[in-house]
Amino acid sequence: MRKRFGQHLLKNKSIAQKIVALGELKPGEIVVEIGPGRGILTQEIIKTGARVVGIEIDRGFCSYLTEHFHESAGAFTLIEGDCLEIDWERMVFSKTKEKIKVISNLPYYLTAPILFKLFGWRKKISLMVLTMQLEVAKRLVARPFSKDYGILSIAAQFSTHPSLAFKIQPGSFHPPPKVFSAVVKMYMREDGAFYLKDEAHFFKMVRTIFNQRRKMLSNTLKALKDVEKDKIVPSLRGADIEGTRRPETLSLKELRKLYKVLYKRN
Repeated sequence: MRKRFGQHLLKNKSIAQKIVALGELKPGEIVVEIGPGRGILTQEIIKTGARVVGIEIDRGFCSYLTEHFHESAGAFTLIEGDCLEIDWERMVFSKTKEKIKVISNLPYYLTAPILFKLFGWRKKISLMVLTMQLEVAKRLVARPFSKDYGILSIAAQFSTHPSLAFKIQPGSFHPPPKVFSAVVKMYMREDGAFYLKDEAHFFKMVRTIFNQRRKMLSNTLKALKDVEKDKIVPSLRGADIEGTRRPETLSLKELRKLYKVLYKRN
């Protein structure tokens, strides 16, 4: 075990089975598992007839996985490396014309960067079942007016339909973390209600105003350097949003409407 990799290995087999069941797997499907460790989830996924692509950064675990699953008849492929650095297009998505699924116990300290990476590939992923720190899971499913609602909530709900499936006690892991964990199930959204051609620009606006989430919108919008100050009040009226409201009260639909009015996007 290497502390720098934030490793907490699931050791409860019944929970592993419960996690994999949420994946609705069919024989032949490709499942990406980030950080398979000693393969407790891997083994359960293979039992369904699905094929696993494991991405593991720890060389010790890579040796173990190669030895343990070498007789899996092509059901397991190992990629040694950092999931944030490898070429997913070449090493994962090019292997199939179908959408993949992701089932993983995510390293706690990298959960947010990994999530943002996965959200960016939603057109190539159909479903994700991810284990993470409970506090992060709550943020993914949080709604406006709650203390957990923020940029991660908006990003998750823009790209997916997230739901908190169940919680996991610390003792189900080795070593046990100091916090509770949770499993989140996320169906990826098709282009639809929240589609925006310029998503990156939209999220730049969201990040800017949520940096002052407790201030009134009429003031937080002034931090947008590409919006003229005299356009703010008329834009708020055009989006039918009161300037006295705070960013943390805006739904995803309201944020999208505000963006389209501010930047005159059709």
